[in-house]
Amino acid sequence: MALERKIGYVNLTSGKVETAVIPLSLRESYLGGRGLNAYLLYNRMASNPSSLAPESVVVFGAGLLCGAPAAGAAALHIAFRSPLSERLGSAIVTGHFAAELRFAGFDHLVFFGKAPALSVVAVRDGAIEILSFPGLEGAGTMETVRLCRERLEDEEARVIAVGPAGENGVRLADVRPGFGAVFSGAGLGAVLGAKNLKAVVARGTRGLDVFSPTGSLKYNRDLTRRILQSRTGMRLARSGTTAFFEAANAAGRIRVRDFGSNVFPDAEPLAAGSLETRFPGVSSSCFSCPVACRKLRRVDEENGLFHEGPDLGALCAFGPLLGCRSLEAVLESDRLCRQQGLPPIETGAVLAWAADALHRGVLDASEIEAPLPRFEDPGLLGAWVRRIGAREGFGKVLGEGLGGASEDLPSSAYDFALRVKGLSLPPVDLRAAPALALAAAVGASGPACLSGAPWIDLADLPPGTRKTLFSGPDLFDGPFGTSAAAWEGKARMVFWQELCDMIADSLGLCRLCTAAVDPDLLQFPAFSKMVYFATGLKLDPEETFRIGQRAVCLERMFNLRAGLTRRDDALPDRLFEEPVPQGPPSVKGKRLDREAMNELVEAYYDLNGFTAHGIPTDRRKMSLGLDKEPTHRL
Repeated sequence: MALERKIGYVNLTSGKVETAVIPLSLRESYLGGRGLNAYLLYNRMASNPSSLAPESVVVFGAGLLCGAPAAGAAALHIAFRSPLSERLGSAIVTGHFAAELRFAGFDHLVFFGKAPALSVVAVRDGAIEILSFPGLEGAGTMETVRLCRERLEDEEARVIAVGPAGENGVRLADVRPGFGAVFSGAGLGAVLGAKNLKAVVARGTRGLDVFSPTGSLKYNRDLTRRILQSRTGMRLARSGTTAFFEAANAAGRIRVRDFGSNVFPDAEPLAAGSLETRFPGVSSSCFSCPVACRKLRRVDEENGLFHEGPDLGALCAFGPLLGCRSLEAVLESDRLCRQQGLPPIETGAVLAWAADALHRGVLDASEIEAPLPRFEDPGLLGAWVRRIGAREGFGKVLGEGLGGASEDLPSSAYDFALRVKGLSLPPVDLRAAPALALAAAVGASGPACLSGAPWIDLADLPPGTRKTLFSGPDLFDGPFGTSAAAWEGKARMVFWQELCDMIADSLGLCRLCTAAVDPDLLQFPAFSKMVYFATGLKLDPEETFRIGQRAVCLERMFNLRAGLTRRDDALPDRLFEEPVPQGPPSVKGKRLDREAMNELVEAYYDLNGFTAHGIPTDRRKMSLGLDKEPTHRL
């Protein structure tokens, strides 16, 4: 059955592997994926080790619906302590790995310790092995995927790989699943690299029995139809997330030249139409996804190179954020990030910060090897991506991220960096979008994944639609503003969206199939029905909402134990001091109001049952059953 999957505990130091059955009570409290990961991480890291210490813990969690007939259920969540912030790190990996892990008999993997040599963990049909494959040292992520499949003699094996950047100790380093997306930027590759864990492989043939096959299939057909017929679904199917680039640029919502502007002129070369004309894409789908928003493109005819991307984040990070209009440079930079195991958004952000710092004279150009990072110089991007991955020269400094961790620079060099909790802000201008700004400030794992960001707010929904969407299922009756720039009701929107994202991540659902991007897509009533048909668990929307609250509170408790304070839930001064320079009247001249933002943070705390310092009250913890944590039920 869908609930009969195990947890594997992998001690990389000793090589010992243990397994455990997940109690039904924990399923009812946390579901799976991100929710149960929060419980496992909080309980397993009671000693509070630093992110790169052997004792640190990394938890892989497949969403509870992955492998079942559930539209958009393909996401693996990974929880860890981020080396960029020393707070909670969060990564979402799409593709086929999560379903394959469940087919192999496991829902969660807990890694701790450090392997004596570079290793691969293989999970196959109920067994977990720690293997050593010669020739993986320094291999790119795609090459690592190929070598793992070759050594295991299984082309259907699914692999999550660490690239050279993670092996080299680059704090920015991420992981890659071959073809498939990763949403993180919190340094997971550095953590796994410090553990000498080069790759995790999943392959299973056990299948997955669901509670109600007929009900699952019928409801999945209804959801698939709803997703594909939605305006968002149609746009994603046609062009992927890059379909939103032109509208976002015209609306003045994109960061340009780090923070120099918010409208990128003459951007036609980067538009979705240009991308499809010059580099036609073949649609590629994650497991159980009807949309197939990923696009596989031939980027080098002569050498037969293919690349999956770019998505909207990479397009903005290597395009407008760096003043680059070269589609070739954007594609090549994104491809190199995948090869090196680097996150495109964070990589683009540190390069944009360096270019701005050199322009301002904050960095001494004579101390940085030529050619210097500069805006509007696409020919340099690929070289700097390689330098960051290799920790070469000034690339070593950039690879430390924007958290100010580099010992080679004074902390004042980071004063104007656009960062929260040590991670860079997304390449989106937040000054005329208080809801997105609040989500960036209070997000448990920083602004990278933007959990809790109600992107739908940018569509300027009618007040009635806002109220209908964000008022349930607990019957909130407060006011909502009439535009994205309005402040009313934004704390409630972020509170609600964070719970919606938490449940989606716990079930393994892609957020692009949820109400985060379209009010007609999946949220709490649909979540409850999907869970019932797949598992037999009877959870009404109110109970599902409560599960989200419990997991969000536990992530907050993890961060508080790691040293989080109220001061960490704050945005860079520049968002309050520098008005939006361009764009339509809805954004031009806007900047965040510090007093209003503080009131939003306090309102968000109040909705979550936190004190004015952001600490869950004893009453709140008792009401959610968290007053005795850590309970070590697993």
